Amino acid sequence: MSPTTIAAAAIVIVGSIALVVVGNLFRWDMASPGYGRWTRVVGAACVVLLAAVAAWSRMDEPLVAAL
Repeated sequence: MSPTTIAAAAIVIVGSIALVVVGNLFRWDMASPGYGRWTRVVGAACVVLLAAVAAWSRMDEPLVAAL
C-alpha cells in the first residue's frame, strides 16, 4: 500500500472514531447545538486533511497539487 492510501485511511478511521466520541458526549442528541457544531468541526477537519494528503500525493505536479 502506498503511504498516501495509508494516511487517507487513517484520517477516515480517526474521523469516524471522533464522530462516535462526539455522539457519546452529547448522548446522540442531534438537536443539541454542541453535537451539530462538533460534528461539523470533525467533518471539516477530515475534508481538509484528506485534501492535504491528495495535494501531497501530487507534489511532483505543482499545478495539480495547487488546484
